[in-house]
Amino acid sequence: MRNFITRKSLIPGVIVLIVAIVIVVVVMTVGGSGPKLAATNPKPLSVVAGPAGLIGGTTPDTAGRSWVLVNLRGKANLQYIDMANGAVDGAVPLSNESRSVATATGGVVGVGLSGNSTGAVEFFSSQGFHGIGSVALPGPVLDLVAGSNGESFYALVDANGDDSVSIVSDRTFRILGTIPLPSATLSIAVSPDLSSIYSLQANGRISIADIQTGQVIESLPSAAGGRQLALSVDGSTLYVLKGSVGDDNVSVINVATQSTVAVLPAPAYCRWIAPSLDGTQLVDFVGTSTYGNLQNFATHR
Repeated sequence: MRNFITRKSLIPGVIVLIVAIVIVVVVMTVGGSGPKLAATNPKPLSVVAGPAGLIGGTTPDTAGRSWVLVNLRGKANLQYIDMANGAVDGAVPLSNESRSVATATGGVVGVGLSGNSTGAVEFFSSQGFHGIGSVALPGPVLDLVAGSNGESFYALVDANGDDSVSIVSDRTFRILGTIPLPSATLSIAVSPDLSSIYSLQANGRISIADIQTGQVIESLPSAAGGRQLALSVDGSTLYVLKGSVGDDNVSVINVATQSTVAVLPAPAYCRWIAPSLDGTQLVDFVGTSTYGNLQNFATHR
């Protein structure tokens, strides 16, 4: 017996197809109003060769150079790298406990040390690349940022599970103050006017604390899996590096509206991010035990 397909039998299939097309169009239209996800394989504006073991770096200065922190198999050093050609203009040997680096506007470079139960911030002069002093802290330094006044650094300290920020002077080499933070804080950023500290927690929240009172005044959601927080020089935009090192992306958050405005992909094994002085680019510091590089990406794609 032959099997016949009649027009009547085709009608349900056609209806299902039409409904599916309508759903796809609606989803695409609605999705366009949310945060824009850039291409999964971003193309950098430039790539500069860097050292293997790279774990961090700083915003390129007015001379177009970044300080790059290297810690390879227990041997650490700082390298001053020209972002134009990858030339190393100077290098400084460091403690093998070095974990984070930041630079002040006055030319001082700070390095955060993270031991088993102790920590410190060591200071170096960018002129001559020599040590100028240090400040001992009550616990390992998990992150370090420089204040906009060129006189202070803000160290995220984990003292027996109690997280706080120690404000230290790069002139007197003393602790100027301590601000408690929520537990499980991973990274920090400081507003340009030195009024607020942004802290990224392991649960994906970003808390905003008043520096004068030490109180958390508000918080905003981010995505889980955050590893590092960076703030644009003008204080308008937060960047959150997320992922598992091998599969990374960056959430872009408008500080004024406290909303995520974009999600930018990052290269595999991105260890650190730093916005440029003018905010138009983001430097992604990439490093493994066998290679390293510095990649420049546009902040708006």
